[in-house]
Amino acid sequence: AIRDLENKKRELVLRLAMTPKTNVIVKDRTHTANGVHESVHVEEDARSKSVRDDIESDMQQVDYQIAQKRREQEAIRTEIRTLQTEMATL
Repeated sequence: AIRDLENKKRELVLRLAMTPKTNVIVKDRTHTANGVHESVHVEEDARSKSVRDDIESDMQQVDYQIAQKRREQEAIRTEIRTLQTEMATL
């Protein structure tokens, strides 16, 4: 189960790497007392950002699931050790 989740994470990492980060040029115009002030900056396109954010969110969810499975496995191992110790004392 953990191996499947780790494979899913690898696929998401590849998808993120292959998803282009599309930038757009944004022109801002501000009216001031001295006239109009124009500025230009670059930001990530909203659709591109949305897709990348979705992939990153999926990756976080898979990381959480992997951690949860590992905790469950460790709890099982601890229970087995406890039972083995109890059986050895009988």
